[in-house]
Amino acid sequence: MNYLTVVFILIFCANTIYTQEKIFCINDQSSGGILGYIQDVAVDKEGNIFILDGEDQKIKKYNKKGKLIDEIGGRGKGPGEFLNFNKIVVDKNNYIYISDNGNKRITIYKNGVVKKTLPYNKTIKKFYVIDSTKYIIETVEVKFKKSDIYLKTLLGSYNENLTELNKIDSSIYKSKKRIRINGRLKLIKYPYPNILIWGVIQDEKVVTVHVYNKQINLFSVNGKFINKYIPAIQEKKITYIDKNKYFTNVLYRDDNGHWLKGNPPSWLVENTKFRNIKPYYDEFIINNKNVCVFKINNEKESDKVKYIKVKILNNKIIG
Repeated sequence: MNYLTVVFILIFCANTIYTQEKIFCINDQSSGGILGYIQDVAVDKEGNIFILDGEDQKIKKYNKKGKLIDEIGGRGKGPGEFLNFNKIVVDKNNYIYISDNGNKRITIYKNGVVKKTLPYNKTIKKFYVIDSTKYIIETVEVKFKKSDIYLKTLLGSYNENLTELNKIDSSIYKSKKRIRINGRLKLIKYPYPNILIWGVIQDEKVVTVHVYNKQINLFSVNGKFINKYIPAIQEKKITYIDKNKYFTNVLYRDDNGHWLKGNPPSWLVENTKFRNIKPYYDEFIINNKNVCVFKINNEKESDKVKYIKVKILNNKIIG
């Protein structure tokens, strides 16, 4: 368990660099509760922080100082219970939406009370609530090809019944490889996959990037392509240092099925295949003025992280 969890927030600076500011620490002495596994985090208008704890499938609400003030949910199949939640969204009216791929539904809360559940038959990777009648949802589907496992993601707009209205963007990438070691089936992740990352700006337009493509795309919520922007980002090769960092943080199962981190066995190191270059992008967020800040992967071999900032104005992406 995480007996000490530090929560950070990214702060906009005057230039194109982000900084991280420590908000609070969660531990069993000061906050009133312990976190097992943080699945996702969201913040409401009052600054309260909601954390999905994958350990006990509970939503834990903390105030600005990191004090635990409420817990809702729990493991199960009943109303307000979860089997495998993965994402939480708080809308402008402080309604809370949680996607649960175990029970195949989105549960909607208000003031800790279940208001509605929306069943679905796909697997949700990420979603955004425009209003109670329209959602932007990224779904994921597993594909098999020989020893490789692919993930196919589809980004689209959906109505209040979670019926797809329009496709916006999509991606497919190698996720894992299946091999046998001493007769046992092992799954090995492909590092630096070519994932799709996206966000929604205030006037209901969607920004997407494929991390191995420099191009930043702008779509309407109805799936119409509006504009693009290609920033000047240099290619960065994957180095020995990058590989060491990856193996320091990689998770894998031992022969007893236990999850371990770091000090990977030789079979994992020898069978992990790296690309030649890093993805151009790692992640991005959007502020309330339609400014997108992208974390990029072309920094020098140091702990410094670089960002680029673009603004969406009158259907144009301005760098």
